[in-house]
Amino acid sequence: MLRIVSLFVISLFALGSLAQARTVLPRFAIGTLSASKDAIKGGLNVWSSCKTKDDYEKVLDAVITRTETHEREFYQYFRDRIDKNWPKKKRDEENKRLYRLLETNRRELSKINEKSKFGAPLDVDCKPFPRTKMIIEKNSAFGDHICVRPLTGGACGWTDKRAFKGFYSLGTDSKTWSPNR
Repeated sequence: MLRIVSLFVISLFALGSLAQARTVLPRFAIGTLSASKDAIKGGLNVWSSCKTKDDYEKVLDAVITRTETHEREFYQYFRDRIDKNWPKKKRDEENKRLYRLLETNRRELSKINEKSKFGAPLDVDCKPFPRTKMIIEKNSAFGDHICVRPLTGGACGWTDKRAFKGFYSLGTDSKTWSPNR
């Protein structure tokens, strides 16, 4: 009986984490996705603000899936050319050499980008964060999204809490947020 109860609890925990995984930005994703700035045309990435929460979810989903597909296509291109029994240093050198070779071969690179839709536009009403001070307009206690606007005025845009706090730091008056970079 105890075994059945423990399996039930484990399955509930797994289902709960899977249900949340769709809408929650993983903690590791900020660093990973910052490297994929060009996944969507127009400079949209996790550090963007959108008119609606759904638009931001579309941007986030597109950045994650396009980056993963892009990396998978690169792996398919390199897969048969590197022996996994080689020492790590030799594999890394060969990876760099093949990557430079691929960058010079624009035709192959464009095929990879075409398959993964990397750099294609996305039909959402979003814009990258401005490099000015911002104010948080709406903050949900249990959600992951906040609505921010520039200090100078303008419309409120929805974004992820962790992405915003990774790009901005709290000012001295505890209301305004300044860009980190």
